[in-house]
Amino acid sequence: MLRSIARSSALALIAVAMLSACGGSGSSAASPTRTTPSGVAAKTWVGAVCQDTLDWVTYTQQQSQSFTSIVENASSLDEAKTGVVSFFDSLITRTESYLSQLKAAGTPAVTGGPGIARSIVAGIQQIDDAYKQAKAKASALPTTDATAFSNELTAIGTDLNDASAGVDKTLGALASSELEAASTDVAACQQLQTASSPTP
Repeated sequence: MLRSIARSSALALIAVAMLSACGGSGSSAASPTRTTPSGVAAKTWVGAVCQDTLDWVTYTQQQSQSFTSIVENASSLDEAKTGVVSFFDSLITRTESYLSQLKAAGTPAVTGGPGIARSIVAGIQQIDDAYKQAKAKASALPTTDATAFSNELTAIGTDLNDASAGVDKTLGALASSELEAASTDVAACQQLQTASSPTP
């Protein structure tokens, strides 16, 4: 149960979906027109977005790894509840900082660049909203019944896992051969791919 909570932010899903826009395995049809898109140079954009995403993924993974101890080492259900609320609060703060970085990165100068940038921001906004809903539910966790506490905590994890389907719908179809080509020798993009790979 606790592991599902720790993994429920769907980090692998988000990072892999992000890679499909910044050099993942997706493919895209060639544009029938050859107009030059305006915006930030593709390599500059993927460098910034991959690094910001890597930093965010790393932070969230580190926080998630400590989640079990937050609950299991608590001396009371009240202390555990406080720890869970603080856990989600920290994820919200970091995710909103990440959203600001994504917006500051601008729009990549590639075919469909504005739509790609908007979709990435929208997908991460969904994660932020899911964290906020989880925090609200964590604030209402019962502290007089251990079984009820555990059941409600499990429900929060289930809700977060369900929310990942919406993120998949928003980000999963993103693809750009231009961004893929630009990211091939960007270290942060390669590190992000490694960080988001599922562990056996």
